[in-house]
Amino acid sequence: MKIFKTIIAIILCFALCFGGYTAYRYISNHDTIPDSETVSEYISNDEHINYYYSKLNDNEQYIYETVYYAYSNFESSIIIQNSDPDTISLIASYVIYDHPELYYVNPSYTYVNDTKYILYPTYYYSEDEIEDINKQLEEKISPIIQEAENLDSNVDKAKYLYDYVIENVEYVVRSGEDQTMISALLDGQSVCAGYAKAYQYLLSQVNIDSAYIPGTSLVSNSTTGHAWTMVEINGDYYYCDTTWGDITTGSVHSCNAYFMMNSDEMLRCYKPDYDFYEKTQDYAINYFDSIGCYMETYERGILSKAVRSNDHVAEIKCGNEDVYNKVKDEIKNNYLAYYVLKENGKWDNSDTYYCNDYLYVIELYY
Repeated sequence: MKIFKTIIAIILCFALCFGGYTAYRYISNHDTIPDSETVSEYISNDEHINYYYSKLNDNEQYIYETVYYAYSNFESSIIIQNSDPDTISLIASYVIYDHPELYYVNPSYTYVNDTKYILYPTYYYSEDEIEDINKQLEEKISPIIQEAENLDSNVDKAKYLYDYVIENVEYVVRSGEDQTMISALLDGQSVCAGYAKAYQYLLSQVNIDSAYIPGTSLVSNSTTGHAWTMVEINGDYYYCDTTWGDITTGSVHSCNAYFMMNSDEMLRCYKPDYDFYEKTQDYAINYFDSIGCYMETYERGILSKAVRSNDHVAEIKCGNEDVYNKVKDEIKNNYLAYYVLKENGKWDNSDTYYCNDYLYVIELYY
């Protein structure tokens, strides 16, 4: 019976590998998993934040280390014991979340053989192709990283890279090609996963720790998955969404509302898939306040300043719901936007506005 089960498993293995993943190159020139000491030492040399790794227990961390080692060294099979397929699959996802540079990995399925599990990864590219892609990537982003590193603060660096992703990536669904940082950084066409991983990777290049956060939107009725980025600066945690920050309707622009949200704001907009996210403690980084566009009490002059400071879009953020509702009411019922734009010589009959009820942000388009 064991022989029969093994034969069936092998048949299923080949069917899945060559049927479900025929579009991908399967690398089979590596098939040896090193001892546990080698595996653990390998990840100790990794310079990434490894946020998800830090949330695991000892046994789960060892599984993570084994998977990471195998992915990084193009192993064709990963032998794992003392676990179960669901846990292995989840931890394999965590490895990808922590490592956007593993864009070439396509985790597939597990093969069960009584007491052990073997994860058979497939790879989008050969090792030679990956070397070539990495060279292209370095050439493309080196000047961008240099520009960011020349800026004074980590907030400025994070904002520069946030704007770069938004201004250079177009939201395009391309089946099988839109989930990686490469789709965003080299192809310039991606979806939320690619946007978030690209931003995560760029931040790592300027030594800013960040983490990929998957989940769903609470803003729309859609249950489609979404992804955004948690950023650590000065020991506190903030959230950025380069996908939603990429405004392509009305007045095209990089929206500040989704840059450096605090954790409460993040949870008003999204539901993370896991409890792995950090609470903002001090909210010392308030980007709107730093550019003079934050309204703790109703002040018409702040909206006027925002208009004078921008050519086509003025954004202000309100400190609480009462102030936000006051500004909204003044715009809707007392022509506040008209008068402010008129006073600053920017009124046109086509001008409009947008109110973000989740983040208390108001935008004027002119």
